[in-house]
Amino acid sequence: MSFGQAVGACVLLMLACMATLAHRAWQVQLDSPEPHRMKRPTVEQPQDRRGRITDRHGRALAISLQHETFFVDPQILFGMVPDEKPRGAPSQGGDEGRRELVRSIEALWSTLRSWVGKDVSASHEDSKRKALDPGSFSRAVAAVLHVDERRILARLKPGRRWALLKRRASLEESRAMRALEVNGTKLFRDGKKGGWIRGLGTQKEYRRWYPKRELAAHVLGHVNLAGKGMAGVEADHDLYLRGDRPAQGQGRNMDNALQGAQRSCDIELTIDSTIQSIVEAELSQAVRKTEARSGSVIVMAPRTGDVLALANYPTYNPNDP
Repeated sequence: MSFGQAVGACVLLMLACMATLAHRAWQVQLDSPEPHRMKRPTVEQPQDRRGRITDRHGRALAISLQHETFFVDPQILFGMVPDEKPRGAPSQGGDEGRRELVRSIEALWSTLRSWVGKDVSASHEDSKRKALDPGSFSRAVAAVLHVDERRILARLKPGRRWALLKRRASLEESRAMRALEVNGTKLFRDGKKGGWIRGLGTQKEYRRWYPKRELAAHVLGHVNLAGKGMAGVEADHDLYLRGDRPAQGQGRNMDNALQGAQRSCDIELTIDSTIQSIVEAELSQAVRKTEARSGSVIVMAPRTGDVLALANYPTYNPNDP
């Protein structure tokens, strides 16, 4: 081997060592638990509809219904800009100059929109929005959403960028909001470019509903406002019903991590809702007849050991725990 070939081989060996060290350093940074090091990203399952709970015949015992939560940005909806002027400061001069600048910018923007041939209906909508005021808006919305008008009005304060109108409105209330007009201004516009008026928004949320009310209430349990199971099957299998556990993928890339993401699961019980209904009715009658404080009944299939009914008295409605 010549001298030049030997030098070339040494250079290649040094480059290979440097590449190996750099790769190992990258691995250590990803896997290190220390807070100042870069951490491997954790992939979380996006909010999903909570899984259904059914009896052995597929009859629904617990389902999730989609609702809308309504909120507003008072500063955008009403133009409620807070007064940031310090006390005792002069009120004219600079304020008048700023108003003149704003008027000039609005005029320039209107001219530009007409030049590019765009529809100028937005400026018309802005002028209509000026007809909205917190008082009339609160009064109209409170009647539709069945909430306290004074509570809504108290939330529409200058400087606030978010104010809740109602959480988890019913389907009828959502439809009424879409048809609502305040001082001649429609809050919702239909069509391809339609939608809620600027400053008013909605968010989709799910509410747990038990269609058979008290039936098997102690077995099913219930959830809190955040959708977390608090008792019964809802609590024992909360992670599977929610399906929002962080992925525990062993890989160092997003594809491997996504493979570990969990979807919400439906759960089928061995309970027979027909037998459960009969047992609960008989138990209630027996407790009242004997003037007992409480009672419990379990019905099982002798061959398989499946629990066909599990009743307790007194019971409750998990829709209103």
